[in-house]
Amino acid sequence: MNATNDDQLAPMLAALGHPLRLRIFQFVMRQGPDGLPAGAIARALEIGASNLSFHLKELRRAEWIEPERRGQQVIYRARYERVENFLDIFQNQCCADAPTGCTPVCGSRANKETTT
Repeated sequence: MNATNDDQLAPMLAALGHPLRLRIFQFVMRQGPDGLPAGAIARALEIGASNLSFHLKELRRAEWIEPERRGQQVIYRARYERVENFLDIFQNQCCADAPTGCTPVCGSRANKETTT
């Protein structure tokens, strides 16, 4: 991996490094592109509003989720393109130094161009 990728990946991984934050992100990912209001996330995961707010802020900072204000509600949705980019960065490193490559081991993402 190069330094640019490392600089991008470190905060992304750090944001998912907290078990509750990872749980929140996984839940939001499963909701699809319509997302959910913060209150619905809090109720579903049984998390207090201030605790959820703190973790949503960290996920926003790492660009894993995006908020959208709709009236008095804030809807949170996963940034699926960010997930795709994250996976591409890792897959492109799969067997990168192997003389023959290993696409079957790494799957279809291997050697795919990334856009950052």
